[in-house]
Amino acid sequence: MYYKPKPLVVVPMEDNDKIDTEANWKEFAKLLRATNREGYDQLLQTLGGKTDFKTAPASHKHHLAIKGGLCQHSLNVNKYALHLCTLVGISLPSDSITIASLLHDLCKIHFYKIKAELDKEHKDKTGDWRKREMYVVEDKFPMGHGEKSVILAQQYGIKLNIDEALAVRWHMGFSSPDSQSMAFKQAWSNPLVQIVAMADQLAVTYEDNVFMKKKDV
Repeated sequence: MYYKPKPLVVVPMEDNDKIDTEANWKEFAKLLRATNREGYDQLLQTLGGKTDFKTAPASHKHHLAIKGGLCQHSLNVNKYALHLCTLVGISLPSDSITIASLLHDLCKIHFYKIKAELDKEHKDKTGDWRKREMYVVEDKFPMGHGEKSVILAQQYGIKLNIDEALAVRWHMGFSSPDSQSMAFKQAWSNPLVQIVAMADQLAVTYEDNVFMKKKDV
């Protein structure tokens, strides 16, 4: 007698409605328009009509790995950045805070796709593995992380000043693979770089507590 494995059941991705993608997009567009920065209209037209920015996740399996997570995360970082400036008493141009916060993760546009993969973290009630629809990385433009966001922001039409470009480039802070480099050490002296990086870390750490409920499957 030969063992005949049972066919793997594919568990579809949950239709997550915890995030109002349209409301978030309207808020994102409102904040960006308020900066009155040259090229904002072209960037919004591109993001809203030619990319998956409104519906993309913020990560493939970590923070806000759900539909609409990327836009929500961007708004969260902007909120934390403003709070941090108030808390520590740093005066920075409001348009620079908004632009760097909202655009720091453009690198995640068209970066994830849904695919049925073997779920190695959970088993079903019988103890068997099963396939689950999940987000996986498919990087069609491997140009780094923050670097890629700077390039895309300017390709989409908006003009970044030096401080904003540095804040977007180094928004991962000490989590960056290049955090021991001389370039990072020099960039870290820039207050906007520090604020955006710390705001990003706060958002990554706490936003799932608000928007996600971990479930045992």
